[in-house]
Amino acid sequence: MTKTFVNFRDVGGLPLREGGRTRSGVLLRSSAPMPEDALPAGLSASSFTVVDLRSAEEQPQYRWPTGAFVVQHNLFAPGDLTRLRDVDLVLLYQDMLVAAAERIVAVAGMVGEEGPTLVHCTAGKDRTGVVVAILLLLAGVDRKAIVADYHRTEAEMPAVIERLSAIGAVDLTNVSPPWFAAPTSAIEAVIDAVTQHPGGPLGWFTDHGGDVEAMQRLTERLRQSA
Repeated sequence: MTKTFVNFRDVGGLPLREGGRTRSGVLLRSSAPMPEDALPAGLSASSFTVVDLRSAEEQPQYRWPTGAFVVQHNLFAPGDLTRLRDVDLVLLYQDMLVAAAERIVAVAGMVGEEGPTLVHCTAGKDRTGVVVAILLLLAGVDRKAIVADYHRTEAEMPAVIERLSAIGAVDLTNVSPPWFAAPTSAIEAVIDAVTQHPGGPLGWFTDHGGDVEAMQRLTERLRQSA
């Protein structure tokens, strides 16, 4: 079994709608690290932030090294996910936009002012996928690039499932195959809902309690001029 983070990547280098690209070393995403995982190169900095979207019941916990600032930010309770596991992913993500909107927008203020910030849940697909997609959308990343980044997770899911199954961290019985996929239609529906909101993405963000100054700081860190 892999002894390093899986479904891990830096979202730097993505094209912006108005030119330029996202800066590397700012926003990272991943599945949940396991206790014996080696720290990936992208988190070799002496100081970094971790935003853990899982609930306290989702174990095991990774022992982060000194210098890591870890924020436990439960986005979607496991019981809710179990209840909804037979629901289409498009519907699940739409439900997340309603039930967890305030907690989604709060992540913008958790991204560190210096060093990288890693956002992760269990698989790094659903909760992480929605949060990262919205942050990228707010930062002005091209829609196709956001969709492509989300879809990259699908190729990582066999490794994610292997790791979770090996430690009994998740009950995979009676889970339909679509839950192991990362269909573009699911994240496209999220992008549509946010962009079609009155005032566009920024309107959606502020209407759900988003801190504009925090979003501006994140955008300044993420955007790299052409």
